[in-house]
Amino acid sequence: MYFSVFSFDSDMIKLYQKKFFCDRDSSGSEAVREANETTNSPTCRKAGIAQNIFKFSLLYAGFCIKISLIYLVLEVDMKHSKKILLISALLASFAGTVNAKSNGIDKIKKAGVLTVGVKDDVPGFGQINQTTKEHEGLEIDIAKAVARQILGTDSKINFVTVTAKNRSAFLNQDKVDMVIATFTVTEERKQNYDFSDVYYTDSVGLMVKKSSGITSFKNLENKKIGVTQGSMTTTTIKNAAIREGVFITCVTYPSNQTLKDALDHGEIDAFSIDNSILHGYLDDSVTILPEHFDEMKYVVAIKKDNSAVTKVVNEVIRTLVKSGELDRLLVKHKLKY
Repeated sequence: MYFSVFSFDSDMIKLYQKKFFCDRDSSGSEAVREANETTNSPTCRKAGIAQNIFKFSLLYAGFCIKISLIYLVLEVDMKHSKKILLISALLASFAGTVNAKSNGIDKIKKAGVLTVGVKDDVPGFGQINQTTKEHEGLEIDIAKAVARQILGTDSKINFVTVTAKNRSAFLNQDKVDMVIATFTVTEERKQNYDFSDVYYTDSVGLMVKKSSGITSFKNLENKKIGVTQGSMTTTTIKNAAIREGVFITCVTYPSNQTLKDALDHGEIDAFSIDNSILHGYLDDSVTILPEHFDEMKYVVAIKKDNSAVTKVVNEVIRTLVKSGELDRLLVKHKLKY
């Protein structure tokens, strides 16, 4: 392309010179021919000057065209190069992301500790033992089993307290390697996280004070129902109210304990959460209504596309199920009734 651009000038001059100074049929051609026969004549000198001016004009035009073409070629090349660099950068970034996600296990091993988001106020699943000040519950035992599988010991584990409201953010911000905190799987959540096999299935229930006289969901007309922030309970209870034709008001609280306190103090008329969790807050002053709503499947939540970690967690859960250890843990934590 560059050779063609630079050779354009001389070829063009020859072409035009031949056409306009040798083969013209206009009245000016006779003067040119006569000038060629008598080189010293005034006519010849005039024709020579005119020819030189014409040559210079063609050279200048060719030079301008040449510069324009070179600029165009360079511009195309630069744009092409930029595209190549951009594509290369994107591919490198993608490769790095895939590598980081696929090496989640290596990341945990390099850190030498497994960091797990858990609840600290859910009896049976994840809570603080007031005597030992240690975490305990079904989900704590599952986390320890995962740590043994990855690190060879359950002593290298760091529990981070999460709530229904912040557990997703903690996972997205890499504050935890996984979340085992009564996290229920939904189709919408599947778009954002990887989930393990189900390790517990529950349903939503309601707790009321015995002194309230409330014995069924229909008795909750115009009542306040307390739910935890960020949980699926709000949607479940509102849908149930629509189906039953009951008007209710949902009030959110930051934790299960604050919900129970609100019920005890008369701030709300009912406390709604999964039935297994409600059982952990039973005392002589409250009762659980007979209605259950929706199926809640508890899973371990892991950052999206972290297939290596998800695979290990699933291996642990399947081993617990197959060996019967999961059933023993359910009995141990009073979750099988």
